[in-house]
Amino acid sequence: MDHTYRNLFSHFGRFFRPYRGRLIAGTAVRIIAALLWMYTTYAIASLVTFVAKYHPGDSLMPVYHIFGFWLAAMLIRYTCIFYSKRFCIIAGEELALDVEEGAVNHLALLDIAWHERENAGSKVKRIQRGADGLSTYTRVWVVNIIDIAVNFIGTFIIISHFDLMLAILIVLYEITYFILTTYFKKRTVAVSKEKNIKDEEVTGLMYEVVNNVRSVKVLGMSLPLIGRIKELNAELACLIRENQFWYHMGMYARTSWEAVARIAFLAFVVWGILHGRYELGFLILFNGYFQNLTSSINDLSSVAQDIALAKTSVGRLADIFSEPIVIDDEKGKADFPKDWKSVEVRNLSFSYGHGEVLSGIKLRVQKGEKVGIVGLSGAGKSTLFKLLLKEYESGTDDILIGDMPLRHIKKSEYVRHVAAVLQDTEVFNMTLRKNVELANSAVADAEAAMGSDDAFQKAIDISHVRDFLHKLPAGVESLIGEKGVKLSGGERQRLGIARAVYKNPEILFLDEATSHLDVESEQKIQDSLAHFFKDVTAVVIAHRLSTIKEMDRIVVMEGGKIIEDGTFESLHASGGRFREFWDKQRL
Repeated sequence: MDHTYRNLFSHFGRFFRPYRGRLIAGTAVRIIAALLWMYTTYAIASLVTFVAKYHPGDSLMPVYHIFGFWLAAMLIRYTCIFYSKRFCIIAGEELALDVEEGAVNHLALLDIAWHERENAGSKVKRIQRGADGLSTYTRVWVVNIIDIAVNFIGTFIIISHFDLMLAILIVLYEITYFILTTYFKKRTVAVSKEKNIKDEEVTGLMYEVVNNVRSVKVLGMSLPLIGRIKELNAELACLIRENQFWYHMGMYARTSWEAVARIAFLAFVVWGILHGRYELGFLILFNGYFQNLTSSINDLSSVAQDIALAKTSVGRLADIFSEPIVIDDEKGKADFPKDWKSVEVRNLSFSYGHGEVLSGIKLRVQKGEKVGIVGLSGAGKSTLFKLLLKEYESGTDDILIGDMPLRHIKKSEYVRHVAAVLQDTEVFNMTLRKNVELANSAVADAEAAMGSDDAFQKAIDISHVRDFLHKLPAGVESLIGEKGVKLSGGERQRLGIARAVYKNPEILFLDEATSHLDVESEQKIQDSLAHFFKDVTAVVIAHRLSTIKEMDRIVVMEGGKIIEDGTFESLHASGGRFREFWDKQRL
């Protein structure tokens, strides 16, 4: 994406739209506040001129008018500042929250293939920085840009009223100052971009270390991982030093040029006063406005750098929003077919870009049928599973639900009718009940489904979650910790099964659903699932062949192909590959 300011604001315009009224109101009152601030210098200069010309007995009414208007101006100014910040800065913070929410929603819709290119920590960092960048724009606008613009324009108008040539010289000073600051800003920002990217890499690795802390501790991986973090931090430190060098060099150049220009301008004004061109008060007026102008230019250089850095962050966030949604894009797609009779795979081939993983797969699962899939690691079982779950698409109409190609079915519609129990059940730092009920969040009547206590009780009974509720302090209302740290692997697996049961799907996919369970627990769940299976179509991947013995059919995969297909009895009797697997597991 082209990261021009126009494109960025156009890209995020939908997020700004709800806050447009508040931003316009905040801008208006801030302009009033900035104009009123300019009166302070004018008032002091007017007082100096009055005192220089004052003779005892002269009317003091001009002084009273100056102080009265000055006081009123300051009170109105501070009121305007209060409301401008209240309108704009709060709107900016709320805008950032909306953008973060929108970004997470977009991430959830992006294809798995995109997610595999970058770790979770880096994605979160990009979202946070981008949202903060948009919040920075609103803050900088109301706190800095408006004041800077009013100071520039106001100073030129007022000074040109006394001396047009002097006003033009000030404009030339502003231009040269800005060119000087821009040069160093570009250097600083270029290094800052590298620094931010490197920082995201460090944060991503740190996140992975914390997220996988058990493996890090048990397998003794901390030294190489910390070593890698040290390497990345060393590279980051070099970039920080380079960034600081250009930042401070720019500051030195700006302040030096400012000092030279200030002395030269003040000398010119003093010379003009001595030769009768200006009144004494003009020295105060010019010095005050020059001070304001210099402060504004310094603010501009700092703000320009903040804006440029924010632009980088916002641009990297915009890149996420620009990533196309393919599988989850529902435009032109159909609802889940009501009268489907089978799930069919027709001559399916698939690769991840480096050789075929699946080749010529043909499989038909009748509605209500239970089919088990077995094979060694790398046989293609998991890839077929991912395709059936719409995590990936082959690009052709080779998987059908009834007569409807799977890739033509809306993802949201598909997940309403399908449930899956994955090999590793992922859980959230919520209550156990909430973790189970999340499975029905995609259902149209979600509120009714979420409130169905009978369905919930059935789910925890069938999955045998009830067996370990006594260990949780608040039962099903207990928080189970990030990634379910308060549960064992088998207990998390049972929670995953409870989700599937609670959803009451038409099609059920199980990937090593009992792999983390002991033999006794596995047998209990197998017995319970047998009742649940009566009302669903099931496709089950299993390494423990005993778990699929009661399936209607068993499919054997090897080398990305189906090499055997039949009932347990027929495959066992044939003495083929399945029999070989069975005999080895029985030893």
